[in-house]
Amino acid sequence: MKKFKHDYGVFICKHVFKNKSSVDLVIRDSDGHWQFLCGKDSKKDLDECHLVGVEHLLKFDPTLEIMVELKPSEGAERSNSKYGWEFFELN
Repeated sequence: MKKFKHDYGVFICKHVFKNKSSVDLVIRDSDGHWQFLCGKDSKKDLDECHLVGVEHLLKFDPTLEIMVELKPSEGAERSNSKYGWEFFELN
């Protein structure tokens, strides 16, 4: 199984950064950049994203490691951290 380089930089929303929400939406955009979001953000909140090493997220939620398999223009979401991931393609 592939794994993230632990120092690999990903974008997270301010809610995840402040530990107010879990990661419930992961997007790998068409340029290959990663966004690990709470899924409840408005567009305004997305302007306040932070760049962090993915290892910080993996410490709290090892299930995020599976996201390394996402190809550009794909994503995954879940209702909350107790549920499984549903994968999708971006339009």
